Amino acid sequence: MTITIHELSEAEDVRNLKPLVTEYFEVVMTGLAGFGISIPVSVPVDDMMQNLDLFVPPKGRAYLADVGGEIKGMAFLKPLAGDKIELKRLYVIPDTRGTGLGRKLLHHTIAAARALGKREMLLDTITPLEAAIALYEREGFRRIAPYQGSEIARYEEVLPHAVFMAKSL
Repeated sequence: MTITIHELSEAEDVRNLKPLVTEYFEVVMTGLAGFGISIPVSVPVDDMMQNLDLFVPPKGRAYLADVGGEIKGMAFLKPLAGDKIELKRLYVIPDTRGTGLGRKLLHHTIAAARALGKREMLLDTITPLEAAIALYEREGFRRIAPYQGSEIARYEEVLPHAVFMAKSL
């Protein structure tokens, strides 16, 4: 399996990922539905699409994972205050899970954050995404309190099911 990770440099390139971003949020919203929480998928998708400048240079970064010429995953880095950066929407499509692609994308984003001079990576997720949480913990992320800039922290009904994590770089 040949894996190539491409950095996207233009907002329009990220806009073209809208179907994959939508798929990611469908997974998240399905997880939240198990708690009786109903947020339309369009809300976070539209929010991201309206703020694409946060996910491309010079502010952030966007990565696309290609396996044998097919898009199989994505990950984003979003700037936070000071020497912190946030990992956003690390996602591997279902038929590629368990292959190490998610770990490779995570390692790539960590290296990119270090290269940008960042000293800490933060992320937010939800408890139903157990495999993702386990990956983050294996890679040295620790659980923390909600942090400034977290998108999940804006949704009071989601907070009891949220996981906030950080890793020193």
